[in-house]
Amino acid sequence: MTETWYAWAQELFCDAVGLTIGGPAFAHAFSLHLQMLGRGHFYLPAEELARRDHPVTWLRIQLLVHRAREMGHQEDAEILDTRWKTLATALGIVADYHGFYEEEFLPTIQDTVDHMLTEAAPVSYSEEMAGSLARPSLFPSPIRLLHRAWQQFRENHDDFRQWEEREIGTFLQS
Repeated sequence: MTETWYAWAQELFCDAVGLTIGGPAFAHAFSLHLQMLGRGHFYLPAEELARRDHPVTWLRIQLLVHRAREMGHQEDAEILDTRWKTLATALGIVADYHGFYEEEFLPTIQDTVDHMLTEAAPVSYSEEMAGSLARPSLFPSPIRLLHRAWQQFRENHDDFRQWEEREIGTFLQS
């Protein structure tokens, strides 16, 4: 169990760094990536779970959703949570981590990842977004572009491709 969680903590830290730096855009993109991994990454028998360097995808998403809520991204966290619960229901999967994860582990996991984030000190999405308004840069922010892209994709999916081509062109010319 200790060896498994040592590896998992590193992966959960990477997920948390992505969320810290990229905010909701990272959470949605990462969620789509994990969905493409398929059913075999959603649930694993205990023997396979013990030998994995990565936690199963549903656990990763649940922990990412929890962190997103703590960061104030309630709407995005709810979208992800609902999407994954719907997917689990459709696949007939019930969360069973064979004792490798229990709800009472959450505070310890979050505290461990929080300490890792403190040590690494990644620039946060909120600092980047606020800083870009307070200190205009000669260069546009890729983080702002990614967030605008997710917003555009969700609000106007039909016109997204044209919007994306135009905005990327503008971004690259800056």
